[in-house]
Amino acid sequence: MVLKSLKMFNFRRFGTKYIGFSDSLNILIGKNATGKTSVLEGIYYLALTKSFKTSDDLGVIKENESEMSVIGEVCKSESCDSYKIIKTAKGKAIARNDYKFKKISDYLGEILVVAFTNFDIINLVGSPKDRRKIIEPIICQISKFYTDECNYYKKLLNDRNTLLKRLTFEKKESLTNVLKVIDLQLVASAQKIISFRKKFIDKVNLKLNDFYKKIAGAKEDLKIEYLPSATSDEMGNKLANALSKDLKKGTTSVGPHRDDYVFIINNKNITLYGSQGQQRSALIATKLTFLDLLKEDKKENPILLLDDVLSELDRSRQNNLFEAIDGNIQTFVSTSTISELDKKIIDKAKIINLEEEM
Repeated sequence: MVLKSLKMFNFRRFGTKYIGFSDSLNILIGKNATGKTSVLEGIYYLALTKSFKTSDDLGVIKENESEMSVIGEVCKSESCDSYKIIKTAKGKAIARNDYKFKKISDYLGEILVVAFTNFDIINLVGSPKDRRKIIEPIICQISKFYTDECNYYKKLLNDRNTLLKRLTFEKKESLTNVLKVIDLQLVASAQKIISFRKKFIDKVNLKLNDFYKKIAGAKEDLKIEYLPSATSDEMGNKLANALSKDLKKGTTSVGPHRDDYVFIINNKNITLYGSQGQQRSALIATKLTFLDLLKEDKKENPILLLDDVLSELDRSRQNNLFEAIDGNIQTFVSTSTISELDKKIIDKAKIINLEEEM
């Protein structure tokens, strides 16, 4: 698939913005605060209905405005369609042509996007919740079942945490019985999520190391380890054993919301012991693996977003990266100046100068 054009109204710094794109490589250049990242964020928002920069959904609306919209013309192997998302304080409206989606989970996967931004580096060295942000957007694009199950699990988790707080003050048998029912449902849902995550990471690891060697040009071995807070078999017992602790804290301490992903190079956790170069190369290899898996599963080429990434790579690694990308993948790159890029890359690209378009 390719994104032919993007229109943004009151998105971030833009009042009204229209950009047409090349089907292959697009390089957005401009000084800081000209909106390079905002364009890529707009594409990401159109695909996943959220930002890669913030969890504050209202934060993408231009200051002093009450709503924003992003509109994209997307062509797939069989047709071209117009996609539109309108965001207001009351919620989102999402449409493909004249069809309005009732649930976000029904929409995810319509536009396939893989993004690598500097926020991925921050997430890698952050908390388990942060590292899950690297993985989850891809699984949700692949599987509506997984997305719906995660939403169901979150609802159960919120219900359980609310009940735990009530039980601190209300020692009623009726509430205890409700907790037992919720726990059974929570365990069943958690087991499905844990199983899906494990199978997905197993697929990732079949391809990941080959991409890492192409990017890093190193003999090191890269893999991702999925570390659930409890395995499928352990979930029920661990949840029951943690009940007294959970009652004291009023929150659930076991389950997929506590899971972690660890990036390992030569048996070394790169979050703790890896160099910045290893961390960056590992994440790029991970994103290229995601591209490959999405393409296999959906039988469509995803769109690749690279936000201010190439400036941190020497010319050799820049070329390694583009040689590793399937030539049929539409790619968007943001950079402050094309002087940082190899001429071989520039010659293949449509250059979009945001300073000139302001």
